[in-house]
Amino acid sequence: DQLQSQINTTRKEFEEDRLRSEQLLRSKEKEISSNIVERDQIRSQIDIARKESKEGEMRSEQMKAIIAERDQCRSEVDVLKRELEEIKLSRNKEIDDTNAERSQLQNQIDVVRKESEQDRLDSEQLLRLRDKENADVSAERNQL
Repeated sequence: DQLQSQINTTRKEFEEDRLRSEQLLRSKEKEISSNIVERDQIRSQIDIARKESKEGEMRSEQMKAIIAERDQCRSEVDVLKRELEEIKLSRNKEIDDTNAERSQLQNQIDVVRKESEQDRLDSEQLLRLRDKENADVSAERNQL
């Protein structure tokens, strides 16, 4: 019962960890999508600025600001991608650890089952031996 309780607890903790990891993963994916949309908007702004701006210095200053913003966005996207990869690696390690624990618990369950079956077989053999001895004693008494 304690072993089953441990298994159930481990399963519940694993499921909670999995749900948290998935939720965090979805959140990071949304952030990345948002940054990609923002990046695309910035690229559009760059194109519009190139077409509309004919003044050299003003255009140059605008372009510098837009490029800096785009580079910042790219940097943020890169950071988010690294964080997402770290989360995935961490989640995979948690899954591997949980699977290893589950395998170890299953092995322990199998050992207990085998021992229990052997105990049952030993008990049956002892009962048969006792019954035979009782029959032999009865037979001896009857002969006397």
